Amino acid sequence: MAKQYKVVVSTGKEENNKTVGIAQFSGDQGLPVRLKAQAGAKYQLQEITRSKLVGPDYIKVKRVGKNLHVLFEDENQASLIIEDYYSEMAPGYNGVIGQAENGSFYEYIPEDPRVPGLIPELAEGGQAVNVALGGAEVTPVGAAVAIAAFPVLGALGILGAGAAVVANNTDTASPSTTPVPAPEPEPAPTSSQKTAITIDPVTGDNIVTTDEAGQAVTQIRGKVTGKFAPGDLILLSLNGNTYTTLVDGDGTYSTFVATADLRADPDGKIKASVAGTGGETASAAQSYVFAEPAHWQPRL
Repeated sequence: MAKQYKVVVSTGKEENNKTVGIAQFSGDQGLPVRLKAQAGAKYQLQEITRSKLVGPDYIKVKRVGKNLHVLFEDENQASLIIEDYYSEMAPGYNGVIGQAENGSFYEYIPEDPRVPGLIPELAEGGQAVNVALGGAEVTPVGAAVAIAAFPVLGALGILGAGAAVVANNTDTASPSTTPVPAPEPEPAPTSSQKTAITIDPVTGDNIVTTDEAGQAVTQIRGKVTGKFAPGDLILLSLNGNTYTTLVDGDGTYSTFVATADLRADPDGKIKASVAGTGGETASAAQSYVFAEPAHWQPRL
């Protein structure tokens, strides 16, 4: 089963922050999530299929031109591309972070943290580099709260780095060990809490023009309302294939589907479903048509 991730983009200005869902292997399908880099922003990775919204322990990164490519577990192509990372970020600035099990946030650094392997110093055209949580402790937004970087030590790298930060910062409070009370059961959903999902008109008007039909992929957008939680999984069904994406904090979602699947779908409908957290399963469908003449040929 493919894993689900999120990237939380923190810019220091609440109106510019965003959370975007990422489905594992979407890059291998030619449908990566692309984000425009913003100077000084932090990109917090979350693996939402784990019990806590911690960051993935390991990722791969590579530089392609001015863009930073992020590959998750077992991926051959990047499912997250931060465009213009190497032109927007200040020299030496990392900004790719995750939360560890101890509750602290760390940058992603290579196991052998030499300068050429650090994310800001990756060489154009180089191979993908394995990086893991364990750099300087940082805040989710704002400046780093520690200046020392600590090497990752295999599977213990996260906790080891966290312990090193505490040992070298006497003003840093130790993580609380007070038991957290179990949450109260969610009440049964009322009519105002029922989960609902909609799909925006395909290509804006449900008519796929000749130019739009010539694109390899088509963006599908929609919204979930009622009872749901950010990170709820959306399933889109088209031409016998299933595409996945995640609900954002405001209920919106988006992903790309192959335009060839839109054309080949037998009933000309794309269908969506979501199991709302604390709510119920909801579904919707959206019909569309192609506007080209019968002699239309796909763009090469």
